[in-house]
Amino acid sequence: IKKENGGSNSNNGNNEAFPRLSFDALKEHTRQSTTLKVKSEMERRQFNCPLCPEEGRGKHVFFKKVPADKPIVKCPRCKKVSQSDCERLYPIPKGEEKGYGHFKCHTCKNTWGSSRAIGNIGQQCQVCDIAGIPNQWVKPFRIEVFKSGKSGGITGGGPRRAGRGMKRMPREPIPEVAEEGEAYGYSPADQQRFSNAGGNALLGP
Repeated sequence: IKKENGGSNSNNGNNEAFPRLSFDALKEHTRQSTTLKVKSEMERRQFNCPLCPEEGRGKHVFFKKVPADKPIVKCPRCKKVSQSDCERLYPIPKGEEKGYGHFKCHTCKNTWGSSRAIGNIGQQCQVCDIAGIPNQWVKPFRIEVFKSGKSGGITGGGPRRAGRGMKRMPREPIPEVAEEGEAYGYSPADQQRFSNAGGNALLGP
């Protein structure tokens, strides 16, 4: 009996070394295993849908935050049309993303944007080059989807649409009128009416 009691006492001592299971301990374990893990492993990746151009929806390139261990998404446009037949898209490899890039020089703090940016290829800082500091190549710190035009476009890139402030030039030059009588192109009937003063109706007494 003494040996059994001694053995039970030793087991109780080992159990006291571990934390007791409680509601607060389970809540803290859930928070560390889910929330913190998901936040640390979420990353922003670029995707390109190959089915949208084939089905007449236009080119669709987009960014989305996905888990780092499983970066697979479905195209939002294809999902609206057919939810069951959507293909899973894999991200574009890191460093090969293309779009409108934002740059910032670490030497002179100059910032600029380019619509032909690639994730792993830098551009030369023109301010440092003019100041006599050559070979200052900077990689983009962020790339966005490039959209041309005013509807949803990015400031600083893309062609301007013809709108207010844009003058329309005539295809053929307007000829100059030699005589004053031909300036407005009156017909002979109009000229006769003007000479008669509207059938003497406009003449005074």
